[in-house]
Amino acid sequence: MNGAGHRAAHMGFGMTPIGIDLGTTNTVAAWVDAGGEPRVLYGSDGNALIPSTIYFETPNVVQIGQDPFQNPGMRSENLAIQSKRWMGRPRSFLFHGREYSAVELGSLILRKVIKRAEERLGDQVGPVTIAVPAHFDVAQRAAVHQVAELAGVKLHAIVSEPVAATLAYGMPHAGSLYKGLGDGEPTMVIDLGGATLDLSVVTCTADIIDVPVVAGDAHLGGMDFDRVLYYHLCHHILDETGIDPADLPEFRFRLLDLSRWAKETLTYNTDVTMSIPDTWLEGRECTSLELTREGAEALWEGLLDRADRLLEGVLDDARERGIRISRVVFSGGASAIPSFRARMMERLGPVVAQSDPLMGSDEAVAVGAALYGQMTIPGKQSEPVKFPTLHEHLPYDLGVADDVGHLVVVVARGSALPADGEHVFTTVEDEQSQVVFRIVRRDADGAVTLLGELRLDGLPRVPQGDPDLHVKFDVDAQGALSISAWEGDRQPVKLHVAFSGDLTALRPARRGKKLIVL
Repeated sequence: MNGAGHRAAHMGFGMTPIGIDLGTTNTVAAWVDAGGEPRVLYGSDGNALIPSTIYFETPNVVQIGQDPFQNPGMRSENLAIQSKRWMGRPRSFLFHGREYSAVELGSLILRKVIKRAEERLGDQVGPVTIAVPAHFDVAQRAAVHQVAELAGVKLHAIVSEPVAATLAYGMPHAGSLYKGLGDGEPTMVIDLGGATLDLSVVTCTADIIDVPVVAGDAHLGGMDFDRVLYYHLCHHILDETGIDPADLPEFRFRLLDLSRWAKETLTYNTDVTMSIPDTWLEGRECTSLELTREGAEALWEGLLDRADRLLEGVLDDARERGIRISRVVFSGGASAIPSFRARMMERLGPVVAQSDPLMGSDEAVAVGAALYGQMTIPGKQSEPVKFPTLHEHLPYDLGVADDVGHLVVVVARGSALPADGEHVFTTVEDEQSQVVFRIVRRDADGAVTLLGELRLDGLPRVPQGDPDLHVKFDVDAQGALSISAWEGDRQPVKLHVAFSGDLTALRPARRGKKLIVL
Protein backbone atom coordinates (compact mmCIF):
# COMPACT_ATOMS: atom_id res chain seq x y z
CA MET A 1 0.00 0.00 0.00
CA ASN A 2 3.02 2.28 -0.33
CA GLY A 3 2.08 5.57 -1.97
CA ALA A 4 5.65 6.73 -2.63
CA GLY A 5 6.75 7.28 -6.19
CA HIS A 6 3.27 7.69 -7.71
CA ARG A 7 3.16 11.44 -8.13
CA ALA A 8 3.99 11.42 -11.85
CA ALA A 9 1.18 9.00 -12.60
CA HIS A 10 -1.36 11.57 -11.46
CA MET A 11 -0.01 14.88 -12.72
CA GLY A 12 -2.23 16.57 -15.24
CA PHE A 13 -5.25 14.29 -14.95
CA GLY A 14 -7.55 16.68 -13.12
CA MET A 15 -9.31 16.14 -9.81
CA THR A 16 -8.24 13.11 -7.77
CA PRO A 17 -10.76 11.64 -5.31
CA ILE A 18 -9.32 10.60 -1.97
CA GLY A 19 -10.54 8.69 1.05
CA ILE A 20 -9.85 10.03 4.53
CA ASP A 21 -9.85 8.53 7.99
CA LEU A 22 -10.27 11.75 9.97
CA GLY A 23 -9.15 10.24 13.25
CA THR A 24 -9.19 11.53 16.79
CA THR A 25 -5.46 11.03 17.30
CA ASN A 26 -4.17 10.54 13.74
CA THR A 27 -5.50 11.26 10.25
CA VAL A 28 -4.71 9.13 7.18
CA ALA A 29 -5.60 9.57 3.51
CA ALA A 30 -5.50 7.24 0.49
CA TRP A 31 -6.36 7.23 -3.20
CA VAL A 32 -6.79 4.69 -5.99
CA ASP A 33 -4.19 4.76 -8.78
CA ALA A 34 -4.74 4.42 -12.52
CA GLY A 35 -4.41 0.65 -12.25
CA GLY A 36 -7.20 0.41 -9.68
CA GLU A 37 -4.89 -0.26 -6.74
CA PRO A 38 -5.41 1.67 -3.50
CA ARG A 39 -2.44 3.71 -2.29
CA VAL A 40 -1.81 5.27 1.08
CA LEU A 41 -0.83 8.94 0.96
CA TYR A 42 2.59 9.51 2.52
CA GLY A 43 4.09 12.85 3.42
CA SER A 44 7.54 14.05 2.40
CA ASP A 45 8.80 12.60 5.69
CA GLY A 46 7.65 9.12 4.65
CA ASN A 47 4.94 9.01 7.29
CA ALA A 48 1.31 8.23 6.47
CA LEU A 49 -0.05 9.39 9.83
CA ILE A 50 -0.79 13.05 10.44
CA PRO A 51 -1.30 13.64 14.18
CA SER A 52 -4.74 15.23 14.60
CA THR A 53 -3.31 18.11 16.59
CA ILE A 54 -3.79 21.84 16.08
CA TYR A 55 -1.22 24.20 17.60
CA PHE A 56 -2.07 27.90 17.53
CA GLU A 57 1.40 29.33 16.99
CA THR A 58 -0.08 32.83 16.72
CA PRO A 59 -3.67 34.11 16.51
CA ASN A 60 -3.47 33.74 12.71
CA VAL A 61 -1.11 30.81 12.14
CA VAL A 62 -1.71 27.18 13.09
CA GLN A 63 0.59 24.17 12.89
CA ILE A 64 -1.24 20.95 12.01
CA GLY A 65 0.17 17.51 12.74
CA GLN A 66 2.90 18.48 15.20
CA ASP A 67 3.36 15.71 17.76
CA PRO A 68 3.14 17.39 21.19
CA PHE A 69 4.92 14.44 22.77
CA GLN A 70 7.99 15.19 20.65
CA ASN A 71 7.71 18.96 21.10
CA PRO A 72 7.60 19.61 24.85
CA GLY A 73 8.10 23.33 24.27
CA MET A 74 4.51 23.65 23.02
CA ARG A 75 2.30 25.70 25.30
CA SER A 76 -0.61 23.46 26.27
CA GLU A 77 -3.08 26.36 26.36
CA ASN A 78 -2.54 26.83 22.60
CA LEU A 79 -2.86 23.15 21.70
CA ALA A 80 -6.02 21.29 20.61
CA ILE A 81 -6.02 17.48 20.71
CA GLN A 82 -8.85 14.94 20.46
CA SER A 83 -11.24 17.62 19.18
CA LYS A 84 -13.10 15.02 17.09
CA ARG A 85 -14.63 13.72 20.32
CA TRP A 86 -16.65 16.93 20.44
CA MET A 87 -17.97 17.10 16.89
CA GLY A 88 -21.70 17.59 16.95
CA ARG A 89 -21.59 18.51 20.61
CA PRO A 90 -22.03 21.92 22.28
CA ARG A 91 -18.44 22.63 23.26
CA SER A 92 -16.12 25.43 22.23
CA PHE A 93 -12.34 25.90 22.54
CA LEU A 94 -10.54 29.15 23.34
CA PHE A 95 -7.19 30.07 21.77
CA HIS A 96 -5.59 33.50 21.85
CA GLY A 97 -8.89 34.90 23.11
CA ARG A 98 -10.89 33.48 20.19
CA GLU A 99 -13.55 30.80 20.29
CA TYR A 100 -13.54 27.77 18.00
CA SER A 101 -15.83 24.79 17.62
CA ALA A 102 -14.78 21.18 16.98
CA VAL A 103 -16.08 21.67 13.41
CA GLU A 104 -13.68 24.55 12.80
CA LEU A 105 -10.78 22.60 14.28
CA GLY A 106 -11.63 19.57 12.16
CA SER A 107 -11.70 21.73 9.03
CA LEU A 108 -8.14 22.89 9.76
CA ILE A 109 -6.95 19.27 9.87
CA LEU A 110 -8.79 18.53 6.63
CA ARG A 111 -7.15 21.52 4.97
CA LYS A 112 -3.76 20.07 5.94
CA VAL A 113 -4.69 16.70 4.42
CA ILE A 114 -5.83 18.34 1.18
CA LYS A 115 -2.64 20.42 1.03
CA ARG A 116 -0.47 17.31 1.47
CA ALA A 117 -2.47 15.38 -1.13
CA GLU A 118 -2.20 18.11 -3.75
CA GLU A 119 1.54 18.45 -3.16
CA ARG A 120 2.16 14.71 -3.41
CA LEU A 121 -0.23 13.89 -6.27
CA GLY A 122 0.23 17.02 -8.34
CA ASP A 123 -3.54 17.33 -8.79
CA GLN A 124 -6.37 19.25 -7.29
CA VAL A 125 -8.11 16.94 -4.84
CA GLY A 126 -11.77 16.06 -4.68
CA PRO A 127 -14.30 14.96 -4.03
CA VAL A 128 -13.47 13.28 -0.72
CA THR A 129 -14.98 10.31 1.06
CA ILE A 130 -14.67 10.57 4.83
CA ALA A 131 -14.95 7.57 7.13
CA VAL A 132 -16.58 8.01 10.53
CA PRO A 133 -17.28 5.64 13.46
CA ALA A 134 -20.40 3.57 12.80
CA HIS A 135 -21.97 4.85 16.01
CA PHE A 136 -21.65 8.50 14.92
CA ASP A 137 -25.12 10.01 15.21
CA VAL A 138 -26.99 12.45 12.98
CA ALA A 139 -25.53 15.52 14.72
CA GLN A 140 -21.97 14.23 14.40
CA ARG A 141 -22.46 13.36 10.73
CA ALA A 142 -23.93 16.80 10.09
CA ALA A 143 -20.77 18.22 11.69
CA VAL A 144 -18.60 16.23 9.23
CA HIS A 145 -20.51 17.82 6.33
CA GLN A 146 -19.73 21.23 7.80
CA VAL A 147 -16.05 20.30 8.24
CA ALA A 148 -15.78 19.62 4.51
CA GLU A 149 -17.71 22.76 3.59
CA LEU A 150 -15.53 24.94 5.78
CA ALA A 151 -12.35 23.34 4.41
CA GLY A 152 -13.53 24.20 0.89
CA VAL A 153 -13.63 20.63 -0.43
CA LYS A 154 -16.55 18.73 -1.94
CA LEU A 155 -17.74 15.82 0.18
CA HIS A 156 -18.76 12.84 -1.94
CA ALA A 157 -19.91 10.56 0.88
CA ILE A 158 -19.64 9.58 4.50
CA VAL A 159 -18.88 5.89 4.97
CA SER A 160 -18.86 3.99 8.25
CA GLU A 161 -15.42 2.84 9.38
CA PRO A 162 -16.32 -0.88 9.63
CA VAL A 163 -17.59 -0.82 6.04
CA ALA A 164 -14.38 0.90 4.94
CA ALA A 165 -12.22 -1.61 6.82
CA THR A 166 -14.13 -4.52 5.29
CA LEU A 167 -13.64 -3.10 1.80
CA ALA A 168 -9.93 -2.58 2.46
CA TYR A 169 -9.25 -6.07 3.75
CA GLY A 170 -11.51 -7.66 1.16
CA MET A 171 -10.04 -5.93 -1.90
CA PRO A 172 -6.42 -4.92 -1.23
CA HIS A 173 -5.06 -5.57 -4.73
CA ALA A 174 -5.80 -4.26 -8.22
CA GLY A 175 -7.99 -6.57 -10.28
CA SER A 176 -9.29 -8.50 -7.29
CA LEU A 177 -12.31 -6.41 -6.32
CA TYR A 178 -14.69 -8.25 -3.98
CA LYS A 179 -12.23 -11.08 -3.46
CA GLY A 180 -13.00 -12.54 -0.03
CA LEU A 181 -16.10 -10.39 0.38
CA GLY A 182 -18.67 -12.40 -1.50
CA ASP A 183 -18.87 -15.46 0.72
CA GLY A 184 -21.71 -14.06 2.84
CA GLU A 185 -20.00 -15.04 6.09
CA PRO A 186 -20.65 -12.61 9.00
CA THR A 187 -17.52 -10.72 10.00
CA MET A 188 -16.93 -8.94 13.30
CA VAL A 189 -15.05 -5.70 12.61
CA ILE A 190 -13.25 -4.45 15.73
CA ASP A 191 -11.87 -0.94 15.26
CA LEU A 192 -9.86 0.40 18.20
CA GLY A 193 -8.47 3.78 17.27
CA GLY A 194 -6.75 6.41 19.31
CA ALA A 195 -9.92 7.52 21.09
CA THR A 196 -12.85 5.31 20.10
CA LEU A 197 -13.87 1.66 19.95
CA ASP A 198 -16.25 0.56 17.20
CA LEU A 199 -17.73 -2.94 17.01
CA SER A 200 -19.75 -3.94 13.96
CA VAL A 201 -21.11 -7.09 12.39
CA VAL A 202 -20.71 -6.97 8.61
CA THR A 203 -22.06 -9.50 6.10
CA CYS A 204 -21.02 -9.22 2.46
CA THR A 205 -22.00 -10.79 -0.83
CA ALA A 206 -21.35 -9.62 -4.38
CA ASP A 207 -24.64 -7.72 -4.22
CA ILE A 208 -25.04 -6.56 -0.60
CA ILE A 209 -22.95 -5.22 2.25
CA ASP A 210 -25.11 -5.49 5.38
CA VAL A 211 -24.21 -3.99 8.76
CA PRO A 212 -27.00 -5.23 11.05
CA VAL A 213 -25.34 -4.69 14.45
CA VAL A 214 -23.24 -1.73 15.61
CA ALA A 215 -21.99 -0.52 19.00
CA GLY A 216 -19.30 1.87 20.10
CA ASP A 217 -17.59 3.68 22.96
CA ALA A 218 -16.49 7.23 22.13
CA HIS A 219 -14.19 7.36 25.16
CA LEU A 220 -12.26 4.11 24.84
CA GLY A 221 -9.17 4.16 22.65
CA GLY A 222 -5.40 3.92 22.57
CA MET A 223 -4.95 7.22 24.39
CA ASP A 224 -7.00 5.87 27.29
CA PHE A 225 -4.58 2.95 27.58
CA ASP A 226 -1.72 5.47 27.53
CA ARG A 227 -3.38 7.48 30.27
CA VAL A 228 -3.63 4.50 32.61
CA LEU A 229 0.12 3.93 32.31
CA TYR A 230 0.69 7.68 32.75
CA TYR A 231 -1.15 7.71 36.08
CA HIS A 232 0.74 4.59 37.18
CA LEU A 233 4.00 6.35 36.31
CA CYS A 234 2.93 9.50 38.17
CA HIS A 235 2.19 7.48 41.32
CA HIS A 236 5.63 5.85 41.04
CA ILE A 237 7.33 9.26 40.77
CA LEU A 238 5.37 10.59 43.73
CA ASP A 239 6.25 7.57 45.90
CA GLU A 240 9.93 7.74 44.92
CA THR A 241 10.58 11.48 45.09
CA GLY A 242 7.68 13.15 46.85
CA ILE A 243 7.12 15.22 43.70
CA ASP A 244 3.63 15.24 42.24
CA PRO A 245 3.98 15.41 38.44
CA ALA A 246 0.66 17.26 38.40
CA ASP A 247 2.65 20.20 39.76
CA LEU A 248 5.01 20.04 36.76
CA PRO A 249 2.72 20.61 33.76
CA GLU A 250 5.70 21.28 31.48
CA PHE A 251 6.64 17.59 31.75
CA ARG A 252 3.13 16.25 31.15
CA PHE A 253 3.69 15.56 27.45
CA ARG A 254 7.06 13.91 28.16
CA LEU A 255 5.48 11.55 30.67
CA LEU A 256 2.57 10.85 28.33
CA ASP A 257 5.03 10.14 25.53
CA LEU A 258 6.94 7.75 27.79
CA SER A 259 3.66 6.01 28.63
CA ARG A 260 2.73 5.71 24.95
CA TRP A 261 6.16 4.33 24.15
CA ALA A 262 5.78 1.77 26.94
CA LYS A 263 2.40 0.65 25.58
CA GLU A 264 3.79 0.25 22.08
CA THR A 265 6.88 -1.57 23.36
CA LEU A 266 4.72 -4.04 25.27
CA THR A 267 2.88 -4.80 22.03
CA TYR A 268 5.98 -6.62 20.77
CA ASN A 269 7.91 -7.33 23.99
CA THR A 270 7.05 -9.00 27.28
CA ASP A 271 8.47 -6.23 29.50
CA VAL A 272 9.58 -2.62 29.41
CA THR A 273 11.68 -0.25 31.52
CA MET A 274 10.55 3.35 31.91
CA SER A 275 13.45 5.60 32.94
CA ILE A 276 12.82 9.11 34.19
CA PRO A 277 15.78 11.53 33.83
CA ASP A 278 16.50 13.53 36.98
CA THR A 279 16.47 16.69 34.85
CA TRP A 280 12.71 16.25 34.63
CA LEU A 281 12.33 16.20 38.40
CA GLU A 282 14.27 19.20 39.67
CA GLY A 283 17.43 17.09 40.00
CA ARG A 284 15.91 14.40 42.19
CA GLU A 285 16.65 10.80 41.30
CA CYS A 286 13.88 8.35 40.56
CA THR A 287 14.38 4.64 40.02
CA SER A 288 13.23 3.20 36.72
CA LEU A 289 9.79 1.64 36.59
CA GLU A 290 9.74 -1.96 35.40
CA LEU A 291 6.50 -3.16 33.85
CA THR A 292 5.60 -6.53 32.36
CA ARG A 293 2.91 -7.20 29.79
CA GLU A 294 0.91 -8.99 32.51
CA GLY A 295 1.30 -6.01 34.83
CA ALA A 296 0.02 -3.63 32.16
CA GLU A 297 -2.91 -5.93 31.49
CA ALA A 298 -3.83 -5.78 35.19
CA LEU A 299 -3.72 -1.97 35.07
CA TRP A 300 -5.88 -1.97 31.96
CA GLU A 301 -8.44 -4.35 33.43
CA GLY A 302 -11.13 -1.66 33.66
CA LEU A 303 -10.72 -0.69 30.00
CA LEU A 304 -10.63 -4.31 28.88
CA ASP A 305 -13.80 -5.04 30.87
CA ARG A 306 -15.59 -2.16 29.14
CA ALA A 307 -14.56 -3.48 25.74
CA ASP A 308 -15.61 -6.99 26.75
CA ARG A 309 -19.07 -5.83 27.89
CA LEU A 310 -19.55 -3.92 24.64
CA LEU A 311 -18.61 -6.97 22.60
CA GLU A 312 -20.90 -9.16 24.69
CA GLY A 313 -23.82 -6.86 23.88
CA VAL A 314 -23.03 -6.95 20.16
CA LEU A 315 -22.86 -10.75 20.19
CA ASP A 316 -26.17 -10.91 22.06
CA ASP A 317 -27.76 -8.69 19.40
CA ALA A 318 -26.27 -10.88 16.68
CA ARG A 319 -27.60 -14.07 18.26
CA GLU A 320 -31.08 -12.55 18.50
CA ARG A 321 -30.91 -11.97 14.74
CA GLY A 322 -29.69 -15.52 14.11
CA ILE A 323 -26.20 -14.35 13.11
CA ARG A 324 -23.15 -16.49 13.89
CA ILE A 325 -19.76 -14.77 13.58
CA SER A 326 -17.22 -16.66 11.45
CA ARG A 327 -14.25 -14.29 11.37
CA VAL A 328 -12.92 -11.08 12.84
CA VAL A 329 -11.11 -8.13 11.28
CA PHE A 330 -9.07 -5.81 13.51
CA SER A 331 -8.48 -2.22 12.44
CA GLY A 332 -7.15 0.87 14.17
CA GLY A 333 -3.61 1.20 15.47
CA ALA A 334 -4.49 0.43 19.10
CA SER A 335 -6.09 -2.89 18.12
CA ALA A 336 -2.57 -4.37 18.11
CA ILE A 337 -2.47 -4.33 21.94
CA PRO A 338 -2.06 -8.06 22.75
CA SER A 339 -4.26 -8.11 25.86
CA PHE A 340 -7.03 -6.33 23.97
CA ARG A 341 -6.90 -8.79 21.09
CA ALA A 342 -6.73 -11.73 23.46
CA ARG A 343 -9.80 -10.51 25.40
CA MET A 344 -11.76 -10.01 22.20
CA MET A 345 -10.77 -13.40 20.76
CA GLU A 346 -11.61 -15.11 24.06
CA ARG A 347 -15.12 -13.70 23.92
CA LEU A 348 -15.55 -14.49 20.23
CA GLY A 349 -14.45 -18.11 20.49
CA PRO A 350 -13.04 -20.11 17.55
CA VAL A 351 -13.06 -17.59 14.71
CA VAL A 352 -10.41 -16.62 12.17
CA ALA A 353 -8.60 -13.29 12.56
CA GLN A 354 -8.11 -11.71 9.12
CA SER A 355 -5.66 -9.01 8.07
CA ASP A 356 -3.55 -7.87 5.13
CA PRO A 357 0.23 -8.00 5.68
CA LEU A 358 0.70 -5.23 3.08
CA MET A 359 -1.45 -2.75 4.97
CA GLY A 360 -1.22 -1.54 8.56
CA SER A 361 -4.34 -1.63 10.70
CA ASP A 362 -4.16 2.15 11.05
CA GLU A 363 -4.32 2.53 7.23
CA ALA A 364 -7.22 0.19 6.48
CA VAL A 365 -10.06 2.66 7.00
CA ALA A 366 -8.55 5.32 4.71
CA VAL A 367 -7.90 2.69 2.03
CA GLY A 368 -11.50 1.47 2.30
CA ALA A 369 -12.83 5.02 2.05
CA ALA A 370 -10.77 5.56 -1.11
CA LEU A 371 -12.13 2.34 -2.62
CA TYR A 372 -15.68 3.36 -1.71
CA GLY A 373 -15.22 6.69 -3.48
CA GLN A 374 -13.55 5.14 -6.52
CA MET A 375 -16.42 2.70 -7.03
CA THR A 376 -19.29 5.11 -6.38
CA ILE A 377 -18.14 8.37 -8.01
CA PRO A 378 -19.51 8.32 -11.60
CA GLY A 379 -16.85 8.14 -14.29
CA LYS A 380 -13.96 7.20 -11.98
CA GLN A 381 -13.90 3.50 -12.87
CA SER A 382 -11.66 2.20 -15.67
CA GLU A 383 -14.40 -0.35 -16.40
CA PRO A 384 -18.01 -0.66 -15.21
CA VAL A 385 -18.16 -1.68 -11.54
CA LYS A 386 -21.33 -2.67 -9.76
CA PHE A 387 -21.00 -1.62 -6.14
CA PRO A 388 -22.90 -3.81 -3.68
CA THR A 389 -26.02 -2.32 -2.13
CA LEU A 390 -25.11 -1.01 1.30
CA HIS A 391 -27.51 -1.84 4.14
CA GLU A 392 -26.67 -0.13 7.41
CA HIS A 393 -28.84 0.00 10.51
CA LEU A 394 -29.43 2.80 12.99
CA PRO A 395 -27.44 1.88 16.13
CA TYR A 396 -29.58 3.97 18.51
CA ASP A 397 -33.14 5.18 19.08
CA LEU A 398 -33.71 8.61 17.53
CA GLY A 399 -36.48 10.77 18.87
CA VAL A 400 -37.55 13.87 20.76
CA ALA A 401 -37.90 14.76 24.42
CA ASP A 402 -39.96 17.48 26.06
CA ASP A 403 -39.14 19.71 29.02
CA VAL A 404 -40.31 17.16 31.58
CA GLY A 405 -38.20 14.35 30.16
CA HIS A 406 -40.76 12.37 28.20
CA LEU A 407 -39.00 10.69 25.27
CA VAL A 408 -40.78 9.69 22.08
CA VAL A 409 -38.88 7.40 19.70
CA VAL A 410 -39.47 8.47 16.09
CA VAL A 411 -37.00 6.11 14.38
CA ALA A 412 -36.17 2.97 16.35
CA ARG A 413 -32.78 1.42 16.97
CA GLY A 414 -32.03 -1.31 14.44
CA SER A 415 -34.04 0.31 11.62
CA ALA A 416 -32.54 -0.40 8.20
CA LEU A 417 -31.27 2.77 6.51
CA PRO A 418 -32.69 4.73 4.83
CA ALA A 419 -35.44 4.91 7.43
CA ASP A 420 -38.22 7.28 8.41
CA GLY A 421 -40.68 7.72 11.22
CA GLU A 422 -43.55 10.04 12.03
CA HIS A 423 -45.26 11.05 15.27
CA VAL A 424 -48.21 13.32 16.02
CA PHE A 425 -47.97 15.82 18.89
CA THR A 426 -50.25 18.55 20.19
CA THR A 427 -50.18 21.64 22.38
CA VAL A 428 -50.54 21.77 26.18
CA GLU A 429 -51.74 25.38 26.49
CA ASP A 430 -54.55 27.41 24.90
CA GLU A 431 -53.47 29.54 21.93
CA GLN A 432 -49.96 28.10 22.11
CA SER A 433 -48.06 29.34 19.03
CA GLN A 434 -44.76 27.54 19.52
CA VAL A 435 -43.56 24.04 20.47
CA VAL A 436 -39.95 23.19 21.29
CA PHE A 437 -38.50 19.68 21.43
CA ARG A 438 -35.04 18.36 22.13
CA ILE A 439 -33.68 15.95 19.52
CA VAL A 440 -32.08 13.03 21.36
CA ARG A 441 -30.47 9.63 20.84
CA ARG A 442 -30.93 6.73 23.23
CA ASP A 443 -28.33 3.98 23.20
CA ALA A 444 -28.83 0.30 23.95
CA ASP A 445 -27.71 0.84 27.56
CA GLY A 446 -30.38 3.53 28.07
CA ALA A 447 -27.98 6.49 27.96
CA VAL A 448 -29.61 9.57 26.40
CA THR A 449 -27.62 12.23 24.51
CA LEU A 450 -28.89 15.64 23.43
CA LEU A 451 -28.31 16.16 19.70
CA GLY A 452 -30.08 19.44 19.04
CA GLU A 453 -33.33 21.39 19.13
CA LEU A 454 -36.48 21.28 17.03
CA ARG A 455 -38.85 24.27 17.14
CA LEU A 456 -42.25 24.68 15.51
CA ASP A 457 -43.51 28.25 15.14
CA GLY A 458 -46.63 29.87 13.73
CA LEU A 459 -49.09 27.35 15.14
CA PRO A 460 -52.81 28.13 14.95
CA ARG A 461 -54.04 29.85 18.10
CA VAL A 462 -56.63 27.30 19.18
CA PRO A 463 -57.49 25.52 22.45
CA GLN A 464 -54.92 23.11 23.85
CA GLY A 465 -54.99 19.66 22.37
CA ASP A 466 -56.67 20.76 19.14
CA PRO A 467 -53.71 20.95 16.72
CA ASP A 468 -52.37 17.74 15.21
CA LEU A 469 -48.66 18.48 14.81
CA HIS A 470 -46.98 15.94 12.56
CA VAL A 471 -43.20 15.58 12.85
CA LYS A 472 -41.39 13.29 10.43
CA PHE A 473 -37.75 12.16 10.60
CA ASP A 474 -35.96 10.88 7.49
CA VAL A 475 -32.54 9.29 7.96
CA ASP A 476 -30.76 8.62 4.67
CA ALA A 477 -28.37 5.77 3.83
CA GLN A 478 -25.39 7.77 5.14
CA GLY A 479 -27.03 8.56 8.48
CA ALA A 480 -27.98 12.17 7.70
CA LEU A 481 -31.24 13.43 9.21
CA SER A 482 -33.84 15.67 7.61
CA ILE A 483 -36.99 16.78 9.45
CA SER A 484 -40.35 17.93 8.12
CA ALA A 485 -43.42 19.10 10.02
CA TRP A 486 -46.99 20.17 9.33
CA GLU A 487 -50.27 20.74 11.13
CA GLY A 488 -53.46 18.87 10.43
CA ASP A 489 -54.04 18.18 6.77
CA ARG A 490 -50.61 19.29 5.53
CA GLN A 491 -50.92 22.87 6.74
CA PRO A 492 -47.35 24.27 6.82
CA VAL A 493 -45.70 25.40 10.06
CA LYS A 494 -42.42 27.21 10.53
CA LEU A 495 -39.71 24.67 11.32
CA HIS A 496 -36.32 25.42 12.86
CA VAL A 497 -33.71 22.71 13.49
CA ALA A 498 -30.32 23.30 15.13
CA PHE A 499 -27.88 20.53 15.94
CA SER A 500 -25.52 20.86 18.89
CA GLY A 501 -22.21 22.36 17.77
CA ASP A 502 -23.74 23.76 14.57
CA LEU A 503 -21.60 26.50 13.03
CA THR A 504 -24.59 28.82 12.80
CA ALA A 505 -24.69 28.94 16.59
CA LEU A 506 -21.12 30.24 16.86
CA ARG A 507 -20.42 33.87 17.61
CA PRO A 508 -17.15 33.95 15.61
CA ALA A 509 -18.63 31.89 12.77
CA ARG A 510 -16.17 30.53 10.20
CA ARG A 511 -13.13 32.26 11.62
CA GLY A 512 -11.13 29.14 10.77
CA LYS A 513 -11.21 30.05 7.06
CA LYS A 514 -8.95 33.03 7.70
CA LEU A 515 -6.18 31.07 9.42
CA ILE A 516 -2.89 30.15 7.76
CA VAL A 517 -2.44 26.38 7.99
CA LEU A 518 1.12 25.02 8.10
